[in-house]
Amino acid sequence: AEISNFTKKEHEEYERSLKAYRDLQNTIDYKYNIGRKEGRKEEKNLVAIVMIENNEPNTKIIKYTNLSIKEIEELRIEIKNHET
Repeated sequence: AEISNFTKKEHEEYERSLKAYRDLQNTIDYKYNIGRKEGRKEEKNLVAIVMIENNEPNTKIIKYTNLSIKEIEELRIEIKNHET
C-alpha cells in the first residue's frame, strides 16, 4: 500500500514501526562499530606482544602498532605476570 493512502491510524503505526526499525538499526550499527574498534585494538596488542617477545624496541613497536609507550609497558607487565 502507498503511504499516501494510509489512514491517520495506519500512518501513525507506520511511523512508530519505522522509528523502531531505525532505533534498532542504529543500535546494531553502534555495536558493530564498537566491535570493529575492539578487534583492531586486540590485533594491535597481539602484534605488539609478538614483537615484545622477540625483544623489539619500543620505537619499532610504536611504528608498527601505533600503540603508546604506556600501552606497550602495560603489555610488557602483562606478559611478565603470565610468565610467573
